[in-house]
Amino acid sequence: MTLKRNDTALILHLYYEDLWQEINSYLEKLLNFDLYITLTNNASDSIEQEIKLAYPNAYIYRLQNQGRDIRPFLVLLNDINTEYKYYCKIHTKKSPQLVNGALWRTELLNALLGSDVSVKKIKQALNVDYVGLVAPQKYIQLSEYCGPNQSNIERLLTELGIEAERPYQFEFTRGTMFWFNSAAADSLKALIVYKESFEEENGQLDGTLAHAIERIIFPLLDKSNLIYTDTEFLNKVVENNNNKIDSYSIMKHNHSRMKHNHSRTISYLMSKKEHYNFTILLGLFFKTFKKKLLNLINSN
Repeated sequence: MTLKRNDTALILHLYYEDLWQEINSYLEKLLNFDLYITLTNNASDSIEQEIKLAYPNAYIYRLQNQGRDIRPFLVLLNDINTEYKYYCKIHTKKSPQLVNGALWRTELLNALLGSDVSVKKIKQALNVDYVGLVAPQKYIQLSEYCGPNQSNIERLLTELGIEAERPYQFEFTRGTMFWFNSAAADSLKALIVYKESFEEENGQLDGTLAHAIERIIFPLLDKSNLIYTDTEFLNKVVENNNNKIDSYSIMKHNHSRMKHNHSRTISYLMSKKEHYNFTILLGLFFKTFKKKLLNLINSN
């Protein structure tokens, strides 16, 4: 049984033990939080001792290496028996198959835990009506091109009762690191039913249940009438010395970001002619054309 000591829960999946010191350098900047860590079953005893030395009250779970960082997250969502006001989900992302894998992790962590000012602004945003989640802006993209995740995404949307028009016009956050609040936690708990459904780990780079769940988090929030925002928007609020964060300004910014991501996705698919599904690209083209035509009609 877990004991709540603070209003913030930090949820960390520590798959790569050698990154503990790097992760801890961010945690040391964060004040007053309860730490929940998942390790794999074959993690060393020394890493657990090292964690406990730095954080005696940390809750540490050992789990089978399955479902990347997603299954451990769902296990903790199910096991944490108290409600926190704020949650932060992070993990030791390396993506060794990518040249910029380490940069990806660093940018995600810097955006979410880089400074006390940024954390305070994130929490301020999570106190706004209807806001449920904050993610790094650079790693938010559209799910229009689903690739090998198509069938899993469609199954999840159907089973969770989420309506979505194809080509899918919802965004997702690559890397699945983000802050969220208690309202979003209630919504995300709908995913707990899948915690025992993940494939065996076999070095898959895409197309797993974990990759599909990563892509339907935002529409799941939308089903609960929750919105999300990004750290870039919050940074601009700070830079402009403007303390006003409200639902309207967030939705206006989200609309602008989605338009940008929509154009970027079409450009990407055009550059990968040998890989894209022509019907998806055609659908994206006509959706864009329809929007521009309606805007032109409305302006006249």
